[in-house]
Formats: sequence, C-alpha cells, structure tokens
Amino acid sequence: MTTTTPSFPRRACLALLRATTIGLLGVSSAWAQTAAAGLSPNKPLRIVSPYSAGSGVDMIARVYAKYLGEVLNLPTVVENRDGAGGMIGSAYVAKQPADGHTLLVATTPFVVGPISQSNTSYDPLKDFVALAQLAVNPLALTINTNLPIKTMAELVAYTKANPGKLTYASSGPGTPSQLEMEALKARLGMDIREIPYKSNAQALADTIGGTVDMYYTVQSTGLSNVHAGKLRAIGVGSLKRTTSLPDTPTIAEAANLPGYESLVWYGLVAPAGTPPAEVKTLSDAILKISGRPEVMEDVKKIGFEPMATSPQVFMQVMTKEAEKATAALRAVKK
Repeated sequence: MTTTTPSFPRRACLALLRATTIGLLGVSSAWAQTAAAGLSPNKPLRIVSPYSAGSGVDMIARVYAKYLGEVLNLPTVVENRDGAGGMIGSAYVAKQPADGHTLLVATTPFVVGPISQSNTSYDPLKDFVALAQLAVNPLALTINTNLPIKTMAELVAYTKANPGKLTYASSGPGTPSQLEMEALKARLGMDIREIPYKSNAQALADTIGGTVDMYYTVQSTGLSNVHAGKLRAIGVGSLKRTTSLPDTPTIAEAANLPGYESLVWYGLVAPAGTPPAEVKTLSDAILKISGRPEVMEDVKKIGFEPMATSPQVFMQVMTKEAEKATAALRAVKK
C-alpha cells in the first residue's frame, strides 16, 4: 500500500520555532547581565529533547524554552538528541556538568526504558534531580480510516472474529505504545499483532498508509491527522474527554473499563548533584511560567493537558512509574 507522510501540527511547530528564536534573540542582549540566582550569566540554558524535532517532546520543550529564557534572563536553546526510545539523549544529559545549565525533558519512557532493557547507561532516579512536571498527554487509539471499525466495541468484536488479523504499531520495547497496548489487549481479550518501529513518525505514517492498522500513542502525535480525517480516533486514555478530542469517548466509557487511565507525563530534570540553589531557581521559574494563561494555551494547542507540579510531587510520579514498570516486568517473566 502507499505510505502517506504524516502531517504534524506544522503551524504549531513553526510558531514555536519562531517563538524560540525570538526568545533567544530577545535575551541575547542580557548575556553579560546577571542571570537568575545561582546560574552563570555567561552560559546559555540548554533543554535537551531526547526525541526528534516535531515530536511532542520537542514541541513542549520549545514552549518552555521560550518562556524560561525570558524569566531566567538567559539565552535558551532546544537541542535534539534522539534515538533508542529517548535513552540516548537521557544518557547524554546524565553526564553533563551539574550546574543547572543543561536540562532534560523527561517523559514516561525515561523511567521505564532502563527497567525494561538491560543496555542502558543511566538510572532515572539516581542520576537526575526533579525540577517540575509540566503536563500530561493521554494516549489515543487511532486506526486506519479504511478499517470497518468506528468504536471500541466494534474493534473488540472484530478482533475476536478475526484473531491475529489486525496489527498495531509500537515505538519499540518499553514505550507506552507497546506496554499500554499490550495491557489493553489483555484486559479486552484482543489478539492484535505488534509491529515495532524505530520512530513514532514512521509508525504514524504507516498507520495512515495502511501498512499497519492502528497506533496507540499520545494524542498529540496523531492529532492533526485525526482532525484532517486521515486517522480515526476511537478512544482516549484519560479519565474524562479531552479538550483536543472532545468528540472521542474515553476508553473507560467506550470499552466499559471504569477507572481506566493511560497517559504519558512530561517534566524537566537536571543531572544529579545540581546545587539546591540552582534547583530552586529553575523549579521556581518553571512553576511561575506554568501558571501563565498564554503558556497553558500554548501547551493545549499541541495536544497536551497542563499539569505542573513541584519537584517533590514530580519525583513521586517518577518513583511510582518505576515501581509500576518493575512489577509489570516481573509479571511478564513469571
């Protein structure tokens, strides 16, 4: 079948890229001025996105890069270091100087990856310090529009009548698109074959083109394609319907799974050993801008749900994620 290139929310991406550039130019004149307490005025702030340009992680990195640069009075840039499900960029930041000038956008696979795979070179809870959670992004089950399926009930019925016929795309081992889909399959008794991909861009493209039948990943990934009619969303993993897909039912209601929730969280972390003064400066700045209406609006435009928390609460989120992943891995090995 022909493969269609996915149309990421290009206007949002371009707007954020322009905003980041403008923000960088706007604070460059302050290079020699005193930066925020504990940070060097002669060193830029780098926010590392461990995923490719145009991904959801990259987009939220650019939203915060714009505003953090203004608040901290520092040139702020986004640096993409993608690969291995986000673990290459994460391992890179773990080895950077603990001076508060290199941050990482951490998301669920940042914690799950090192637990589910043995070839990682960082410990998410020991090699980093939490700064703040930024937002969450519910998963959305999107399917190829040529399938004769429009609801979760129809999907379950189809898979039971045609076991093993349908396929789903995943972003690889330990990613939410794999773990959450496998868990959903088990709960609903569905037989759907996994087709792993090295990038979410290719997984999305092949779902649109019909090479694979569905993709269960964060709603921001396929949002513009759903709105354009290139994909069909039949359920979201939030507890209530989202502002981005208000007409799509939650999987909890559509599949009769009360309390079901599947989402990915996003936050900022710094290398372990970053001095408390720098941690406080950064976390205070992040929380300050997170409350601004324009920031919340920018976050919603890219398909995320704003949910900023303190460093302490964010560390609890990551710790619980690690415990959940460890328990799931033990269950698989039994």
